[in-house]
This record gives sequence, structure tokens and C-alpha cells, in this order.
Amino acid sequence: MANPLIVVVLANQWTKVATAVTGGVIDQMTDDMMLQTYRETGEVAPVDREEGVQWEGQMEISNNTAIDIYIWSEVEGKVRVSI
Repeated sequence: MANPLIVVVLANQWTKVATAVTGGVIDQMTDDMMLQTYRETGEVAPVDREEGVQWEGQMEISNNTAIDIYIWSEVEGKVRVSI
């Protein structure tokens, strides 16, 4: 995996934290509740908060096709992306 990248997740909107990935790990760096979702690379970004699934801690990415990962937080937060 490449060197990790720290990404700021903006409040109350979907933030793309990784693009065109098939594997890797995303670590939540703040204690606030976050939602995650993904789209196949090239598809339209999510719009509604309800499209996400709650997660805490660490998320492993493993997919056969390239995907974009999006994170939502109610307050500004940070994630570490290792792909």
C-alpha cells in the first residue's frame, strides 16, 4: 500500500475520500459518527445522507471493479486512507 493520506471530511455533505480503488483501508480519526457509501468510478456522487451506512473504526475495501468511496459526518472530521 502507498503512504496513507489524511483527508478532511467536511460537515453535512458527502466527501470523496478515495477514487478508483479496488483495495485498501480507511481509518476513522475522530470519534464522531460517520456514514460511508461507494459508487463505481465514473458514476454520479451520492446526494442524500440516507444513502450511507454507519461505520466506526476501520473499513477494509475489497472490490473487483474500481470504486469511489464517500464519507459523511455531521461535524468536520478526518480519515486516514491507505490504498
